[in-house]
Amino acid sequence: MENTITYIIPHRNVDIHRKKNLMVVLDWVRSLKYKKEIIVVEQDDTAKLDLPKDINHIFIKNDGQFTKSWAMNVGIKASTNELIVMCDSDCFFNVNNMNSFLDKMLKEKYQAGTPNHYNFTRLKRDDTERVHENIKTFNETRKDRADGSALGGGCFAATKKALHKVKLWDEDFMGWGGEDSAMGSKFWKEGWTYDGGQALRTNYLGYHLWHPSKSDTDGYMDNKKVNADLWNHRYRQLSLREYKKWLSTININELGNKNRFKDE
Repeated sequence: MENTITYIIPHRNVDIHRKKNLMVVLDWVRSLKYKKEIIVVEQDDTAKLDLPKDINHIFIKNDGQFTKSWAMNVGIKASTNELIVMCDSDCFFNVNNMNSFLDKMLKEKYQAGTPNHYNFTRLKRDDTERVHENIKTFNETRKDRADGSALGGGCFAATKKALHKVKLWDEDFMGWGGEDSAMGSKFWKEGWTYDGGQALRTNYLGYHLWHPSKSDTDGYMDNKKVNADLWNHRYRQLSLREYKKWLSTININELGNKNRFKDE
């Protein structure tokens, strides 16, 4: 029986550039091997996307700042497959490299994994326009020297069983920032590491598509200290015993509630 992979892509249609990036990332997903289920979780005041029929388009109302962890959990709840790839709507990898990563995830039965070894290289506007013309063959060297990447950042894969084990994404991270580091910490605290063989990290270069950043930066700075303090306390300062005790209080049925902000 052929494997089917779920792709979850959270999105807010901030400007025309974000929409163009989403469309090209969807083309990228379509070009990857294996059968696929594609879920786009649109988070906004009103639905603005009109997507093709091969996309499971889920709209969740939120007039406030974009909250990635919540959108991811909504998508996970809607997923019908065991292996789930969670991608930002402006990130991608060379097609052959991503296919190699998927092969390893499936054949070697990893609990979680990320295809990139270093931080995503940020493409400039002219680079991004070339990607829009043909994403299927794009394969270039990095454009910057930034190192480091959270397991849950940019593009991340995990089994549904593993995601349920760690109680999904932490929805206490409001706005943007910190939720990906928290997800990585959840897996480390379960003892699922690269060295231990439960998590996969391949040495592939990821690309971040250009878009205006002012609105993102404003939202990020508003939440930077709050989210940093939350991560530092919950995922760094708590002992493993204290963390496990906190995790045991999380009711997974209350996460990924599509009506979370509907009446606010």
